[in-house]
Amino acid sequence: MKKPLSILTLLAGILLIGCKSGTAPESNTVAEPVAEAAPSESNLIKKYQIKSGIINFDTKIAGIEGKTILYFDNYGSLELEEKYTGDQLKEGNLCDGTNLYSINFEKKTAYKASVCSRGVALKVDWNEISDADKQDKAKKLPNVTVAGKDCESFSYTASGVTSVFAGWNNICVMQEQSNQYGGTFMKAVSIEENVSIPAEKFAVPEGFEMR
Repeated sequence: MKKPLSILTLLAGILLIGCKSGTAPESNTVAEPVAEAAPSESNLIKKYQIKSGIINFDTKIAGIEGKTILYFDNYGSLELEEKYTGDQLKEGNLCDGTNLYSINFEKKTAYKASVCSRGVALKVDWNEISDADKQDKAKKLPNVTVAGKDCESFSYTASGVTSVFAGWNNICVMQEQSNQYGGTFMKAVSIEENVSIPAEKFAVPEGFEMR
């Protein structure tokens, strides 16, 4: 049985919102889009159960309201998460199929963070929770309707903090967590499935400085 790496990774990220360790060395490199051959569908590891989508979320993180737009293609091997404060696009997380990038749209900079192994957004799959965790940390909840979709739901407790997730076709469409920092709340308000997304969405924008 697979370990719940995606859930644990998300929880760790939530607890560290706004915190960064160290500063990445700067360079004068300017990003240029690189065309890469798309993998054949037969060779794809399908993170999600549909090929592509655009999902709009309303968010509230530590009391600050905003929105997030998730774009994905090739069943989730390509992903971009755009994060807004109000209507202002601030940051993004990008998986171009190989590498993971953190993008600052205000400063027009991008930082190559690591190899992209699980994309940028959470995969929700009850079957990926270990049997041991299902005994004391995870609890299956009744299905919920989010953005018109019938979604599986469960809770997961780590370090005394309980988060509730809802997923559709393994896509996280709802996340709720209350904590001392004001909590994290994210819920999809619209879902476009199997849509055509321009290839440039999954590349660091041209002219952005790489750091």
